[in-house]
Amino acid sequence: MLRKHILRIALPIISGALLFCAPSCRKTPAPCPPPVVTDTTQLVQEVKDSLTLIVKSRCNVRTLDILVYGGAPLLRLESCTRCEARADSLRVELKDSLPKTVVVLGNMPGELNPYAVDHFDALDRLEMSLWDDDPGAPFLSGKAVWSGGECEVELMPLLCCIVIESITNMNDDYTLLENPKVWLSGINTRAPLMQTTGFRADEPAEGKAVKLPYDIGLYTQYPGTRLWCYPCDLTDGQFATLVVEYSKRNSQGELSLYQTEFELGPIFRGSELVKNLYLE
Repeated sequence: MLRKHILRIALPIISGALLFCAPSCRKTPAPCPPPVVTDTTQLVQEVKDSLTLIVKSRCNVRTLDILVYGGAPLLRLESCTRCEARADSLRVELKDSLPKTVVVLGNMPGELNPYAVDHFDALDRLEMSLWDDDPGAPFLSGKAVWSGGECEVELMPLLCCIVIESITNMNDDYTLLENPKVWLSGINTRAPLMQTTGFRADEPAEGKAVKLPYDIGLYTQYPGTRLWCYPCDLTDGQFATLVVEYSKRNSQGELSLYQTEFELGPIFRGSELVKNLYLE
């Protein structure tokens, strides 16, 4: 009986001692194998190529948004980068060397949402307003297809300019034309930024009146006044006009108000029309 009692006490003690010593006897486990990635869309693709982008523009450029779309037929957005225009050439990193469609936007009023332009066709919805545009740094756009080497993109403004180079008084007695001012009527004020032709003034509007610097009498004036509008090149007979308003005095010295209109015809994107006006 005494022997059995001793065994009952000794066995738990021995078991506990073995359990306590067990960790020091274990071998270091092998490192875990790397996880198997099944969703390849989550992988970060390495840069495999790059292009030298040359940007040309006759307008002032403050900022550039560079959008790179993959090759046809999907034309999905691969990168969207904003930078300040401090150099004529830029280095653009690419995911691969397949043909790309490169779109460059200049002087955009806000930051682009990449999800809103995730496909090239979505750029057709990018419509600009004349009242938000700035002749000093106008909205610009250009595109090119790149398949190797350098990529050159020429930026073109939406804005069109009507320049009054000269204005001549053709009245028989050269009656002084006082307080002359000019503006554009029936102009287009909204246009898609990526569109190049086929513009129409769906909601014709009046432009802002600008006062000419001098009254017009015996001598021809050369004001060089510039008026702005968006293109309207569809030949449907509804073109913008240039309006000149002025006052003339009669023999009693009373002032009467007069207006003369000049039809402008089709106005193409980014164009400059120089006008020499004759008032009768």
